[in-house]
Amino acid sequence: MTLEISSNIVVIAINLIVGARLLKQGINRGALPELLLGGTLAFDGLEWLCWMLAFYTPLSETPLALYLTVGCRAGILLSNLCLLLFVRAVFRPTSSFALAFALCVSLISWIGLTVGIYLGDWAGFAADRIWLWLELTGTLIAYVWCFAEAITYFSRMRKRSKHGLADPIVTNRVLLWSGYAVSGAVTELIYMTAIAIGGSQGSYPFIFDAIMIATTTAGALLVILAFFPPPSYLRWVADNATPATDSH
Repeated sequence: MTLEISSNIVVIAINLIVGARLLKQGINRGALPELLLGGTLAFDGLEWLCWMLAFYTPLSETPLALYLTVGCRAGILLSNLCLLLFVRAVFRPTSSFALAFALCVSLISWIGLTVGIYLGDWAGFAADRIWLWLELTGTLIAYVWCFAEAITYFSRMRKRSKHGLADPIVTNRVLLWSGYAVSGAVTELIYMTAIAIGGSQGSYPFIFDAIMIATTTAGALLVILAFFPPPSYLRWVADNATPATDSH
């Protein structure tokens, strides 16, 4: 089993397990953020699974491979929609502009995917077609927006945490989530670069695969630490979050 396949399996498992647990929490609590976050991770895991089946199993030699590839691309856009709506629900819950922005970014990606498939690019490698870039850019925008909102919120919480006015565990969770968004953005940017270089042939330097393996694995580990951390990690966060004391 190659490093790429094994790392993909790990990422798929983490996304599906953590996503399912968050969806269960969201349903039990009636909490929209957990539902959207769970959907983000679950759809991401499912699209990775479709990709693996389409390219790394005997199904790659059958007509079903193209349908799995389309399922992968659709899964990415469903994950992105959940992520965009999650960012809006958590960081800008009262903003009509943020909601419109999220829906427009998602719509543009879906238009790109739909037109691309209609024109025959089922696999998503037609680098000379603008429709593919509309689809891919939507994913990049989703992760960049998520990072920008999360890191800004973290900066405010960190200042409050130093004075004992914010929960250090929650503050750290926001930081970890911003790291997950960075890993997603870097992965998408590298993938877009690889598509631009390889085009319909899908041929590009191995270094791109190596970077994407590293970033996706790092993102999966950050998700675990953010939402289901081991007790030792929580103790470490608490021990290193001593509130500032007044020197007077």
